[in-house]
Amino acid sequence: MSEYTVKTIQVLKGLEAVRKRPGMYIGGTGPEGLHQLVWEVLDNSVDEALNGHCDRVDVILLADGSVSVTDTGRGIPIEKHPTTGKNTVETIFCNLHAGGKFDDDAYKVAGGLHGVGAAVVNALSEKMVVEVERKGLRYRQEFRRGKSASPLQQVPGSGHTGTKVVFLPDSKIFLDRTFSADLIRERLRTKAFLIAGLTITFADEAQNTVETFCYPGGISDFLEKLVRDRTLIDAQPFYYSYKNDLQVEIAMAWTEQTSHRILSFVNSIPTPNGGTHETAFRNGITRAVRAYIEKRNGLPKGLRGSQPRTCGRACRQ
Repeated sequence: MSEYTVKTIQVLKGLEAVRKRPGMYIGGTGPEGLHQLVWEVLDNSVDEALNGHCDRVDVILLADGSVSVTDTGRGIPIEKHPTTGKNTVETIFCNLHAGGKFDDDAYKVAGGLHGVGAAVVNALSEKMVVEVERKGLRYRQEFRRGKSASPLQQVPGSGHTGTKVVFLPDSKIFLDRTFSADLIRERLRTKAFLIAGLTITFADEAQNTVETFCYPGGISDFLEKLVRDRTLIDAQPFYYSYKNDLQVEIAMAWTEQTSHRILSFVNSIPTPNGGTHETAFRNGITRAVRAYIEKRNGLPKGLRGSQPRTCGRACRQ
């Protein structure tokens, strides 16, 4: 038996832990983990849109196997950070748990990992380039496998604001670095549905294709797509929105199908395993339908104590 002593206790610095155990951060090094890198960068851009600071996100599968994600958000701050002594771009991309989502004033809602996602992608990338536009100026910095490879430099800009991240997954971590255009396309389309009016473009250089997703009706448009091949009961679909400290959107349709489907999201992140938000929605619908039946006609004897059927529902909370 090997001896367990103080010498066996390792202290990993910086992003070494991510490279040593990537599965702890992205779920594995297969296709799921590979695409998780895209979702982490994408969700940071989408969070800018969720908070009203971004109206466009552009995603490109580049011919060399890297991925580019550009948004029209506020742009990452570039000043020296008082804690690390490094510029803020380097601080965010080279340190776990460094980000603006711990402060409710900067982000009221957020779907991306708080201070983890960007750094994890950097750690698992052979190369990463970050460009930021703020106050009419553009800045650029390169990274290699989680470490800075150049200083933050001012370069010619467009006068707009936003952040661009280009990364190439590390061949030492991922044996297969082939991205699925279909998988990315579907994720981008769903994000566009969830944030009404957000324009998302998807370009695949290898296929020489460009697609644009924008749905002014938001989840109402999403629901219409989901029930397109089903027969709806009258006065459908139903949409409700509430916004205060908490924002809730629900789109729902009753169909002639005997099965039901619920899609739920929190801050644009899918919740396929449900949760308290979905349970509350389901129970609320059940109580409302039973109360309506009892008020209108009285609950038939055969339905007492049973659960009414619900069909073709899509909700976002």
